Amino acid sequence: VRLGGATASSCKHSASLLQLYCHNDLARSQSVVCRICERVEESDGRALRAALRAGTALVALSDGLTSQRTVFLLKSLLHVAKNNRRYFRTMHLVIHYLLKWCRRRPELPAWLLADSGGSSSPYRWLEAWLKESINSGGEAWGSWQAGSYAGGAGGSGPGGGYGSNSNNMDPSRDARWSWCQEALPQVRRVVRGEAPQREAWAEPAADSDR
Repeated sequence: VRLGGATASSCKHSASLLQLYCHNDLARSQSVVCRICERVEESDGRALRAALRAGTALVALSDGLTSQRTVFLLKSLLHVAKNNRRYFRTMHLVIHYLLKWCRRRPELPAWLLADSGGSSSPYRWLEAWLKESINSGGEAWGSWQAGSYAGGAGGSGPGGGYGSNSNNMDPSRDARWSWCQEALPQVRRVVRGEAPQREAWAEPAADSDR
């Protein structure tokens, strides 16, 4: 979890080892999820993405525990994200990987909704966060977290720090605003228990192994 997803080239081998370790073992799977969430809680940038790549390996693992494992992963990760929703970088990557995982395993949103009781989703705060971000026009982001912006859906957008005192022409602020607009309808589908639309959220080729 700490180093296995540090680079795209190391992902394939580390994912295979992680899947072998967790195959049909719920205790090990939950232990790995806890480590992923610890890394997300304490990390920013490269280490944060590396932890989420480990989550991709768990989502791709098909065995008798697939539903339990993936729901536990999402529930745990969204709990951490909710406690860190002041930080755009964390939210951006968590939502990016949430949509990625739900595209790769389309039944995942329905599993998540069923686990919550199936009537009212406890994850509507994701929609609220995106709407608030859109309505603020990026004004609040400057005080949320220092560091360089990871970019659009594939993490390769304009440079620009969102901890800087930029004016309204800041391109990174515009990119973040556009990304929130694109993500909102897809997140809304996931919250309702539906898979995100592939054609509306194309995955960049450079990010297909992450």
